[in-house]
Amino acid sequence: MKLVSRPLMRSMLVVDCSEKLDRVKARGLRMAGVEAVFRYVFYGEPRSSDLNATELEDCASEDLIVCIVQHPRLPVDNVLSIATGKSDAEWAMTNALAAGYDPSVVGPLSLALDMEGVRNPGPDSVAHAMTWVNLVVLGVGGTGFLPLPYIGYLSGLSGADCDEMLAETEFWCDDGPYDLRPKIARKYAMKQGGEGRIAGVSIDINTVLKDGAIFGAAVA
Repeated sequence: MKLVSRPLMRSMLVVDCSEKLDRVKARGLRMAGVEAVFRYVFYGEPRSSDLNATELEDCASEDLIVCIVQHPRLPVDNVLSIATGKSDAEWAMTNALAAGYDPSVVGPLSLALDMEGVRNPGPDSVAHAMTWVNLVVLGVGGTGFLPLPYIGYLSGLSGADCDEMLAETEFWCDDGPYDLRPKIARKYAMKQGGEGRIAGVSIDINTVLKDGAIFGAAVA
């Protein structure tokens, strides 16, 4: 199956989901109007509950656009540093590529970093995020990803920190109020909403705020 890059648009129903999807679940989501889904990869060796090549193919075959977000280091590992930023970026790319989520083949692809619940907010957590963003933009073999930091509660980042990130970076706001989250000059590209269930699958609904700022993998 040939995959291509597709942009997310403001008109789309977009969800994120920690539940493993098979062809039946993917079809149920698509029939309910979902057009794109964010699925997880781990910050270490792949876990069975996370996205793999079979799931990516199942979702794309049902006309879902698939985007990837890396798990946060919750609850006990979430003390961040340059070293964790480097390790997490390397694992995010390794696991994404293993699933077939490959910008060198597919085209531009967003890769999200979940920043929430940070236990040491400050210079080290900023260094983690900056290192992660810089490395995924460099990518593997010269072909990188489009970084999409998810800004949640206790993200360890300020608006000024976000504004200093590479121009390729877009931002995803959690379901918290905007006035309690960093104010970013380039604005958020997507906003998470509340939890729910669609076609029996536990999801969070997201609102795309910028057309064509976020890209996922879809069937050609």
